[in-house]
Amino acid sequence: MYPNIFNIDHLFCSLSKEQERHIFGYVGLLSSENIDSLINEVETTLDGHVDSRVAKKRIFSILLESLQNLSAYIEQDGIDEFRDALVCVNRDDESYYVYVGNFIMKRHYPSIESRIKIINALTNEQLRQLYRSILDYGSVTKTGGAGLGFIDVAKRSDEVVLHQYEDINEDIAFFTLKIVVAE
Repeated sequence: MYPNIFNIDHLFCSLSKEQERHIFGYVGLLSSENIDSLINEVETTLDGHVDSRVAKKRIFSILLESLQNLSAYIEQDGIDEFRDALVCVNRDDESYYVYVGNFIMKRHYPSIESRIKIINALTNEQLRQLYRSILDYGSVTKTGGAGLGFIDVAKRSDEVVLHQYEDINEDIAFFTLKIVVAE
């Protein structure tokens, strides 16, 4: 199991209490086999808790992109004992807060952090142009993706994408993103 210094369930409990209302949460194995049912559950839950059609669409798109990326990353990196992921959606009177997290190989963190810093510095128009450029010219990252996931999430966020990671051992960390969507 996980070392005593980090517990994904404790992190989930902490995140689910950060805002006034908790809407959706999941902690557990994330794989290509269970992602469809999780996405259906997310959609049903959002239908019952998010009034704004625009906000609902943005939250769903963020979660869909994030879950697909998490699943692909987890399966690609092959860290079997660390295959759990975290998904949490909260809200207050003005915004929705989407948290996603997974275990990553620490060697990937500098690249991830660099990409997030770049996208956080761009305007929405610049994000659209970067997204289009990557689609047009087909650049591929070291992990085999086009790097569009973070850009897509940032385009739908109303604030910068916040991130943090917590060391698990010398090779693995738990990486968490926080994305804000206005009501």
